[in-house]
Amino acid sequence: MKKHAKKIIFIYIPHIFVEGERLRRKWDSDSLCAVASGDSPASMVIDLTKNLAALRVRKGMFLKSLRHLGKDINLITADHEYMKEINDMIITYLKDYSVIVESNAFGEFYIDLTGTERLFGRVMDTCLTVVSHLNEAYGFNARAGIGTNKLIAHLAAKVTTGRAVYEVCASSETVFLGPAKIAYIPDIRSEVKAELSSGYNIRTVNELLGFSESDMQAMFKRDGSLLYSYSRNMAPDFLCADGEGRVLEKTLVLSDEANDDAVIRRRFFNLVLEMCSDMRRENIFPMYFDLKIIYKDNYRYAKSRKLSVPTFVDKRLYAVLLPYLNEALNRRTCIKKIVLTFSGFIPAVIQESLFDNDDKDLKLCRAFDSIRGKYGKRAIDYFC
Repeated sequence: MKKHAKKIIFIYIPHIFVEGERLRRKWDSDSLCAVASGDSPASMVIDLTKNLAALRVRKGMFLKSLRHLGKDINLITADHEYMKEINDMIITYLKDYSVIVESNAFGEFYIDLTGTERLFGRVMDTCLTVVSHLNEAYGFNARAGIGTNKLIAHLAAKVTTGRAVYEVCASSETVFLGPAKIAYIPDIRSEVKAELSSGYNIRTVNELLGFSESDMQAMFKRDGSLLYSYSRNMAPDFLCADGEGRVLEKTLVLSDEANDDAVIRRRFFNLVLEMCSDMRRENIFPMYFDLKIIYKDNYRYAKSRKLSVPTFVDKRLYAVLLPYLNEALNRRTCIKKIVLTFSGFIPAVIQESLFDNDDKDLKLCRAFDSIRGKYGKRAIDYFC
């Protein structure tokens, strides 16, 4: 039987914050609207209507830079709880077309339409139907990209404009990927993209082909391998259902006195330690993590990733999560809450071959679990 070529779809709503508020507040289409991360003068603009671009307003500007607009602009603070409701509503709609919908950020959705032609017709027509419905029913200016993997679908949606659908055929993916801008590549930190542009004068994907994987790792560490893979069109073509299945979530609430970087890292490690202990008790590995950090001005830092090596050894998981925590700590604003979630659990016995028989880290973790179980959680601890 002939295997279907993968049809991964990326639905992108670039202005979901302002369009979501327009839906709720019934603003007219000509109104000037901007959504900020908080209400202090140092808060940043995270979304805006197109007509504000003519007034030289852009994402990332501080609120204090918009004072000259006075009362002519509808300026509001991002309501993340409301945006989650909007996101969930769209996910519910998209599940009419795909069993699994993956959404790692507001206004970004992946669905798999492989082999659905007999149900819905051509994939292109299905995407056009989705885009039209989101606009007509809710006023969202969505666009879509179609590819054989998540990278191509993501880039296709990013390079198109308006309420359009862009499909990249499998035979044309290499030609399409080469001139794509580095700025559009997903999952790469913004500072790495900035360094590629300013430090190495690299702006397109094909300019990465001259580097080996070891070169990329030496220059950009954890982002290097991903850049190497993406530049050669090696990207996932499977989806993970967001929010489905079992999750393990814990929250760390911080006071102003606890907002010292060293204290935050130490308390975060203890949070990871506690969650790993729970996973070892049930003998399960997480496949995915989701890290959310909420600051005092209500700005949110969020990262969701698949773990390259599933593990429940606290030292290893902390090493994976620490770069993201350090990235969040670079923003010199007090943190009020850290939410860490693990999901996509699998039985640890499946991955037992990852560990040597004399794995000291795992044996040490098991020994500490035994001591804490007998004498209490505070009986033994790490200092980091």
